Amino acid sequence: MRLVFVFCFSLLSFPYILFAQIDIVGGENADIEDYPYQAALLYNSGGWSYAFCGASIIHQYWILTAAHCLEGESASNIDVRVGSDNSYAQGGSSYDADEVIIHDNYNSNTYNNDIALIKLNSPISFNTTKQPVLLMCDEQVDLGVQDSGEMSWVTGWGDTEGTTNSTQLQVVGVPITTQSNYGWGQIDSDMIMAGYEDGGYDSCQGDSGGPMVVLGSDEGTYLQCGIVSWGSGCADPGYPGVYTRISYFIDWICDNTDGAVCANESDFCAGNVIYGCTDDTAQNYDATATLDDGSCQYACDQTVSLVIEFDCWPEETGWSIINENGSVIASQTVGNYSSSLTSESICLPEGCYTFTITDSYGDGLGGSQWSGCSIDGNYDITIDSEVLVSGGGDFGNSSSHDFCVVNTIFGCTDDLACNYDTNRILIRTKT
Repeated sequence: MRLVFVFCFSLLSFPYILFAQIDIVGGENADIEDYPYQAALLYNSGGWSYAFCGASIIHQYWILTAAHCLEGESASNIDVRVGSDNSYAQGGSSYDADEVIIHDNYNSNTYNNDIALIKLNSPISFNTTKQPVLLMCDEQVDLGVQDSGEMSWVTGWGDTEGTTNSTQLQVVGVPITTQSNYGWGQIDSDMIMAGYEDGGYDSCQGDSGGPMVVLGSDEGTYLQCGIVSWGSGCADPGYPGVYTRISYFIDWICDNTDGAVCANESDFCAGNVIYGCTDDTAQNYDATATLDDGSCQYACDQTVSLVIEFDCWPEETGWSIINENGSVIASQTVGNYSSSLTSESICLPEGCYTFTITDSYGDGLGGSQWSGCSIDGNYDITIDSEVLVSGGGDFGNSSSHDFCVVNTIFGCTDDLACNYDTNRILIRTKT
C-alpha cells in the first residue's frame, strides 16, 4: 500500500519537473589548461551558427556528450570547438563532425541512456589546452572514487545565477549524493547525482552534455564519471543535479568507438588495482592488495545467533556485521527476505563488531503504524542465552549496535570451588 501511494505521486509529478541542465550556478572562473578536455558543440546551417551544448574530449577522434543535445541532429550540421576558455571555446580550434551516435535506448521523457558520441572528420592536435579526459572504469568504481560524499567538479559556460551564459569557462565543486526529493523511479541506475543538501551550487540550463569529473585513486588524475543531463530547478535544496553515469556505459563506449576508448583497458585503470584480502585480522591477509575482493577468511571463535522477526515488508530489511577494521564479516542486502522470520548462525573470530540493520523505506520494523499491518518487528543477537544486541520497532533508516565476542575457555567459574578456573572467559557486550 505504501508503494502504490508513492508510485501514483511519482506518475503525477514526473513529467513536469525534468529539463536539460545547461549553466553553472555558484561556480568560479576556470582556466582551459586545468580542464583541457572541455569542448563546446555548435550548430551550423545556412551560414549561421550557435553554441548549444557542452561535451568532452575522450580521444583525438571522439567526443562524448548527452543524447538530448543531439537528438534529431545531423552530423553535417555539428561542429566541435575546443582549446579555449572563452564563451563556448570562442577562439579555439573547430572540428567537423563525421558521425553522430546516440544510444539506441535513449528516452527523452525520463532521460535514461542520455549519452551520445561524435566522431570527428579530422583528429584533434593535442597540446596544453586540448587533452582527452580519462573515463571512469570498474576498478576505480570499486575503489570508491565516485561514492556518495566524494567531491566532483563540473565545467561549463554558465552564469553564477543561472540566467545568462558566461563569457568565461566556469567550474563548480559539488559532492556526489544519493539523497534527493525526486519521485520514486526517477533516479535510475544509469544516473548519478551531485549537489549540496541546501543547494546553491549546481549545473543548470547552455551546458548540457558537459563533463563531471572526480579524482582517481591516485588523488591527482581526473576521471569523467558523469555527463550533465537533467534536474529540477537550479541549485534548489533537495534537488541535486542529475548526470549520466559513465561507469554504466563503459562497454557501450568501447563498442561504439570501435575499441578506441575502452576505460577498463586504459593503463591508469588496469595498473592501479591489486585484488586480495586487505583486512590484517584475516587469516589470508595480503599486504600487497589494494582492493578487497571479498576473499578474506576468518577464524571461528564464537557462533552467534541472529534472529529477525519482520514487519509486513521483510524485503525492505538488510543488515551487516563489521569488524573494527571496517571489514564486512557477514551481511544480507535489501530484497533477499520474504518470510516473516529469519534465524541465522554466524561464526565470528574474537573481537568487537558493529551490527547495523537497515530499512529501505525508512520506518524500521514499525509495521503497525500502517493500515493493513499490525506487526512491529524485532531482532536480537545472542550467544547461548546471553543477549548481545536487541531492538525493533520504528528505527528509521538504520540502527547500529556494538558488541564483542571472545574465545571462550570452558571451565569452573565458581571461585569457591577447588577446581575454579581463573582463565574462564565470559562473553560481554561492548561498553
